Amino acid sequence: MVVAAFTANRDAILVRQFRPGPEQVLSSFCEGYIDTNESPEQAAARELLEETGYQAGNIQYLRTLRTAYSTEKRICLLATDCTPTQAPSGDVDEFLEVFTLPLAEFKEWMQHDESAFYSLDITLLALQKLGW
Repeated sequence: MVVAAFTANRDAILVRQFRPGPEQVLSSFCEGYIDTNESPEQAAARELLEETGYQAGNIQYLRTLRTAYSTEKRICLLATDCTPTQAPSGDVDEFLEVFTLPLAEFKEWMQHDESAFYSLDITLLALQKLGW
């Protein structure tokens, strides 16, 4: 599950962390697993708060994506009107750096920064839904 998150001022809320697959630090929207008996929206709210310290004003389902190389589904959600309410409290083995980018800077960054490649699909879906 991945959640594209934005503040009321249209700042993108992102996390930077080491990814073991490519063995490098990458930046993306908040991601996580859906716990048993938890809806995707509940998981998105929980993960966003844990990983970034932001609480969503509104969360909506966008789409489920699949990949050709895995049976895993990527459930995409959109969180808007997010506000910081606490310090991030990710898992013990997570070393996250939370940062925000204003919308114009975020769009430019997504096009040119190789560390941002993992969130291109959700970015397109979110910006299209928001009309931005």
